[in-house]
Amino acid sequence: LPLVADAMKRAQDETGEAKLFSANITADDYHEMCARADYVLETFAEDAHKVAFLVDGYVGGPGMVTAARRQYPDQYLHYHRAGHG
Repeated sequence: LPLVADAMKRAQDETGEAKLFSANITADDYHEMCARADYVLETFAEDAHKVAFLVDGYVGGPGMVTAARRQYPDQYLHYHRAGHG
């Protein structure tokens, strides 16, 4: 993840355009999901507002999507539903 954050920063510096990254924080446990989200925010630092949290509603369940929204109300939220193919 630190390599992704560095690459995103370089791409923004080179192009002068903002970039957005979607980080999968899906977990079967609320505390693990929040630990993953906090790690992402810490890693991206000043670019944390340009990160979307991907939560797989099929794996984590709809409650995890709701929990992510409540815990991180200002973060982009990317609801993903795997396994429907």
